[in-house]
Amino acid sequence: MPIIMASAVLAVILVCTSCGSGKQSLSYKTSEEAANAYSDYLSDVRNKKDLTSDKLIAEVAKWHETRDSVVSCLRRDTVPNLHRDWNMYFHEIHDSLRKEFCRIVLANPRTYKDVLRLKEVASPFMQDEDLLQAKADAQPFFTSLDSTAIYSMTFPKLMERYRKFLIQVQEKGVHDKSDLLDFIRNEDVFFRSFLSHLHDTDKQNIQDIIQSTESCCLQIFRSADRNELSYRDVLVYMTMRTNRRLVLNALKCINDVKSGKVKTPTSAQAYIWMLVQPYTSIDGLGIAVLLDVDRKRIDKVADETPMVMERLCKILQMDKERTKELPALFMKIIVTTF
Repeated sequence: MPIIMASAVLAVILVCTSCGSGKQSLSYKTSEEAANAYSDYLSDVRNKKDLTSDKLIAEVAKWHETRDSVVSCLRRDTVPNLHRDWNMYFHEIHDSLRKEFCRIVLANPRTYKDVLRLKEVASPFMQDEDLLQAKADAQPFFTSLDSTAIYSMTFPKLMERYRKFLIQVQEKGVHDKSDLLDFIRNEDVFFRSFLSHLHDTDKQNIQDIIQSTESCCLQIFRSADRNELSYRDVLVYMTMRTNRRLVLNALKCINDVKSGKVKTPTSAQAYIWMLVQPYTSIDGLGIAVLLDVDRKRIDKVADETPMVMERLCKILQMDKERTKELPALFMKIIVTTF
């Protein structure tokens, strides 16, 4: 619950900031005019039979701008109308636009880079100046993490030390920003060390590591509930932490598959799941605070994912055509939740 609450609070803060500072290129005087303009836009989209990915991304950006302008007018217009509920009419049009954009998305093959580009366009946070400043402030800290060497030890020994670290964090707690940075910094070393043994994880039960990590994260958000940490610091730093983990994990999956370390169907199934995590788990906030270095890494992952998927499909004796549809399906999900 604290995580959900914190996310909601930051989302409200950032969305309100974006709405207040963003430029509106469209302006409507009444709800009727705005809703009718949205209806006209729906008619225009219905006439689009298929779009290249570049044109699709541009059209979604236009949809975003049009929708924001219409919503702004509907919120601003306080004149009552006894004959029509323009808000309800807006939602009916919006649902129809979702369906039309789903049709357009599925009309042509898409790439994993297209998924990332669509996430950027669909995010309400990309132009938020306050968030961009928070990202810039946090960047030196996250950049410094790569300079810390990982632990060189056997996998069982590493897991033993990893468990002790997480237990210590749970016992001590995370009470201020210094504690938060210490947790992220030390956990990052353990996580990257763990990734060096990723292909051996089926030989160790790591469920307790996962549960202890979740418990530590929950403690951090509870500290924000108690005003020991600011929600903004927690959301920004923890989101950037998650981005880094997802990207590094996917990059390690790519390297392991290419080097022939993935051999069993069970491992192949797990690697497919880890490989698609950046496209399914990085949300609008996450894509907005994605560091340049992580964006370069995830672009590399996106370029190599199709080839790696083919190799994993061979191990699973699965038709590779099934995975070729994944980018379009991921984009359909983004459009559906727009």
